[in-house]
Amino acid sequence: MSRAVDPAVHARPAVPTRDAQRAWLAALRPRTAQLEFVANDESAADPLLARLAHLPSILTVGVGPGNGCSRPRPTAVVHRFAYDREILRALEELGGLFAEESSAPPWTELGDVDLVLRDAQGRAIGATVAHERMLIDEDHDPGDENSRLR
Repeated sequence: MSRAVDPAVHARPAVPTRDAQRAWLAALRPRTAQLEFVANDESAADPLLARLAHLPSILTVGVGPGNGCSRPRPTAVVHRFAYDREILRALEELGGLFAEESSAPPWTELGDVDLVLRDAQGRAIGATVAHERMLIDEDHDPGDENSRLR
């Protein structure tokens, strides 16, 4: 017996516009203490890092599952910064977190770089999945334990 699939249930959410991306960042700003940029390709974050070279950051290599990805990424490069307004300005200069639906490929000048926002205790309060053009926060339930905020 076949069952009809309701397309509305399985529809992909609309891609957040630049204004929606700005609003999302602004809403999380009061709780944001650290920003982590996760580059799947080490050189992907170069345009951002060039703009932020004067800010101290902590570099790590390798990311476990979570924050929108269901599998570990052992070669991903993570740059963690304390919150600074210059980081938000740099994101704006690079065209935002990811391109809007109408443009292809999904990248802005930021490239294939995911963002994790952390509070003062180090808990993830928001994350992006750039290649999927997705914003994740505590109100978002991806339905997959490995994709939840960590």
